Amino acid sequence: MKAKLIILASFFALCSLTPVWAAKGPNAPVISDAITLDDENSIIQMREEEKLARDVYITLYNFWHEPIFLNISESEQRHMDAMKRLITKYNILDPVVSDEVGAFSDSFLGFYNSLVEEGMGSLEAAFGVGVQIEEMDIADIEEILNSTNNASLTRVLSNLLEGSLNHLNAFNSHPDSN
Repeated sequence: MKAKLIILASFFALCSLTPVWAAKGPNAPVISDAITLDDENSIIQMREEEKLARDVYITLYNFWHEPIFLNISESEQRHMDAMKRLITKYNILDPVVSDEVGAFSDSFLGFYNSLVEEGMGSLEAAFGVGVQIEEMDIADIEEILNSTNNASLTRVLSNLLEGSLNHLNAFNSHPDSN
């Protein structure tokens, strides 16, 4: 029994090192949980972007009553929650001061208003707004993933990337999208 515990403990210890030795070659950076100022700014940015997506989708759902907007807004809430956990973990000031739909800092408020206005033009335009948001999220996540060595941020953003790719596919393949 003791031998099995030692083997299991050794296995889990090796698994925890996987990101370091499974990196992209001998010159790949060592992945750690240290956080840089760029990482902090990325966490803040993505927290606001996920709220933007959630709020636009809630607003478009309330206007069009298309279930896809409600379903994806619920996923965006989970993305917001994931970013909030990183904010809490690293003791970063949360840029989301209100959970109220449409409550943003000045820089995101104008963007929110323009996306909502565009999405209310037609149902096809609303799906186009969904595509715009997801393409922006994907591009921003990929840029951050290419520049960070933070293991927690990499893990969370990898999951968000998968979700955003699924959302993009849902918007592009919806019968009313084009």
